Amino acid sequence: MRVLRAGRGFGVILDREGGPVGDLESLDRAVEQRLVGKPIAPKTLPQRKDLKDLGIRAFYFDDAITTHQIHCPNGEKVVLWSAFPDVTYQDSDARFARHFADMQKLYDTAWKNTVMQLPRSKRVIITSDHGYIFFGAGFDSTRSGDTCDLLDQDRFKVFGSEEKLPNPNHHAELQVLADRRLAMVRGRIKNKPCGHSGNRIYRHGGLSLMEMLVPWVVLER
Repeated sequence: MRVLRAGRGFGVILDREGGPVGDLESLDRAVEQRLVGKPIAPKTLPQRKDLKDLGIRAFYFDDAITTHQIHCPNGEKVVLWSAFPDVTYQDSDARFARHFADMQKLYDTAWKNTVMQLPRSKRVIITSDHGYIFFGAGFDSTRSGDTCDLLDQDRFKVFGSEEKLPNPNHHAELQVLADRRLAMVRGRIKNKPCGHSGNRIYRHGGLSLMEMLVPWVVLER
């Protein structure tokens, strides 16, 4: 809703909101599968000859305050990739419930440095690749078991060809995709990773509503 309010404040017309899963891929998968054909690192987008050959200019934003002068003299399509707010969940403040509220003020800054820098003639699609689960007190699943042990206390795992895949009939908390040798925790199963990430109450990587719904909005001036 904050994005929608910002859009109205800057005089853009909302052409369409929402949509079912699958209408629009996450940006990283779309670039990898449709444009480049192989996995890429977001930071390398501006240097990708593959994109330039397709008439696409790419810009990478490290955080909310990064800005670029965006010009399209030949009518090129543009890809803007921002690490905000994803990058904020690496901060120590991600241990606290206030983290999301504290970063809200940065959304206006990020909006002005990305969307508002685009030429007025551009049709804009805004999307995000995944969400985060808030694991504050009482928000994790009450189901117990060794589920996360099977995934080395991660929220997902790609199993090697010599490793035995978990049996989903014995572990209802797991979603197993045998053809991809992938297993993911379902819902709000809370893992216990080692190191500083174990203290964070914002996690992602499993099969949850936050991960499966791809939010997007189309804006036209």
